[in-house]
Amino acid sequence: MKKEHSSRWRKLDNAAQAFPAATGKKDTRVFRFYCQLKEDIQADLLQKALEETMEHYPVFSMVLRKGLFWFYLEQRDLPAKVEEEKRPPCSEIYVPDHKTLLFQVSYYKTRINFEVFHALTDGTGAMLFLKELVSNYLILRHPEETFSKVSEDMLTETDFEEDSFSQYYTGKKSEKEKSRPAYQIKGEYLEQEKMEITEILLSAEAVHKCAKAHGVSVTAYLAAALVYAVYEEIPKSRLKKPVSLMVPANLRNFFPSASMTNFWSWIEIACDLGPEASFEDALQITGAAMQKEALKQEISTRMNDLVRIERNPVLRAVPLEIKNLALMAGTTLGGRSITTVYSNIGRIQMPPEYETYIERFGFFTSTDKVQMCSCSYGDSMVLGITSKIADSNIERNLMHLLQKEGIVCEQEENDFPGQKEERKAPAKLFESFTFLCIVLAVVCNLIDYLLDSGKLTKEDLRSFRPSVCNRLDRNTSGLVAAGCSLAGLQKLSAMFKDRSLHKYYLCVVSGSVKEKKRIEGFLKKDEKTNQVTISQKELPDSAPICTEYEPLMETESYTLLKVTLITGRTHQIRAHLASIGHPIVGDMKYGNQRVNEEAKRQYHIHSQMLHSWKLVFPQMEEPLAHLSGKSFTAPLPGEFQKVLGPLPEGVR
Repeated sequence: MKKEHSSRWRKLDNAAQAFPAATGKKDTRVFRFYCQLKEDIQADLLQKALEETMEHYPVFSMVLRKGLFWFYLEQRDLPAKVEEEKRPPCSEIYVPDHKTLLFQVSYYKTRINFEVFHALTDGTGAMLFLKELVSNYLILRHPEETFSKVSEDMLTETDFEEDSFSQYYTGKKSEKEKSRPAYQIKGEYLEQEKMEITEILLSAEAVHKCAKAHGVSVTAYLAAALVYAVYEEIPKSRLKKPVSLMVPANLRNFFPSASMTNFWSWIEIACDLGPEASFEDALQITGAAMQKEALKQEISTRMNDLVRIERNPVLRAVPLEIKNLALMAGTTLGGRSITTVYSNIGRIQMPPEYETYIERFGFFTSTDKVQMCSCSYGDSMVLGITSKIADSNIERNLMHLLQKEGIVCEQEENDFPGQKEERKAPAKLFESFTFLCIVLAVVCNLIDYLLDSGKLTKEDLRSFRPSVCNRLDRNTSGLVAAGCSLAGLQKLSAMFKDRSLHKYYLCVVSGSVKEKKRIEGFLKKDEKTNQVTISQKELPDSAPICTEYEPLMETESYTLLKVTLITGRTHQIRAHLASIGHPIVGDMKYGNQRVNEEAKRQYHIHSQMLHSWKLVFPQMEEPLAHLSGKSFTAPLPGEFQKVLGPLPEGVR
């Protein structure tokens, strides 16, 4: 890089003006790029690599200051220090009136993290910085190897700091469509430190093939997938507002610039989808919006509008504190026209010799609602979905849609040290206490019954207490089995374990199921959230599952299924049926929000319509010979007939 020194201060870029005012507890305005290597990180070498990288990018040695009229960046000789990752991802970096750097480099196991306050740079600038940081680290880590450089030596520090907004401002006014109020995703709001992060690994080639088959770009394809995943959660009664997507756009793709600062704009895509809309409908809307000429026209218009406001002589004279109030109000009002955000950084390229050491790159950001980011390296594409809504239905809908398109999806298990103790101890204690109370009530009722019937005496209770052999998910109705004697309990438990005791469930699912089928896959449980995910290929710590179902009756909206558990894993029926597009009605954890709200409105359904219906005993010897070949059934709750109408013979 040519040594042409930058100024000691510069004004904040046009696209970054709102970030200092809008940052806070709801959204830190911090995003993370990371590089996953194939070996553990050495902290001392990473520190040296960071120092070398900072020499190339002094534009990052700046702190954010308040002027009388505008925020500005001031260069400071503050040391940039590498730290082991300890805080939750995308934690606060910018603290008003504190003279600290606006980025943080950390590491954890094999991962190098680069987190940035958005006022300093955009995704492209951060990606370039991380690429050079990784390159410098690997050169130090493997001196025996010959690595190509990833930086551009002909650029100067002034090039990196150029004000590209002013350079390309034309002053031209154009008419643009007014933003409309958009559908807002509902749910329990999470605090910043509990922000949910879901990473989905895909084949970049597979995604590109699907996008090409539909005649759209990869960005338009994944944008449509996100829109449709949200759409599937909207009750029909609330489809009056569009699902509106904000898509940040790298202006360097349209206006040549070497700026390492914020040089981006965005487009808004309002998707009006009717009650029977398909994924193809969403694709048509996003594909048309992202055609290059239409895209350039919209972002040029938006860029000119924003620069015009910044240059307005009256507004320039307004003190910063008043401007901040206006910026915060504008951000809040602007958010009403946005449902969700999708940012695609694109393909990250490194010279071929780096492939031996790099596993993948990833990208996600803090958000005040739901946001998806994506990037790819080689054939590894990562979707990073962050959410402040305590509900993973959108993420699951997205995975199911992509799987239907023939794209293999693998959900990465979260491994963020700052989120290890995500759930509070009192909540865990309360959950355990309520479960134990239920178990105790069942056992006490069982003992009372056995004493009253004379099948058990108080003397017997001194050496043995009856116990339940199986359990049901919370809010699942039906049969449970218990042993009344030690020998019976041991035999019954063994039969549950070896699957010789056949269990049949009845459930009401969304949609039409026409034929009996056996489905297989792999189930992986997240112990922190007590949720499971289903995949078609084996993942670390996953277990094989097999579920068989048979349709018994069908209505206009629902199907009654008889389900046989070939294997018996946590939440298997609920998650497995949801993964094939037929979630159980009323299931708040794995179900479809739109279906659930409709069932609640029409039939007052408040829990999953899953019923442990029948137990069939095999041929047995003593002490349970009298149960050989017998079956026991539990009558269906009244809600089933309320939803389905008259039930088939044999299942009432």
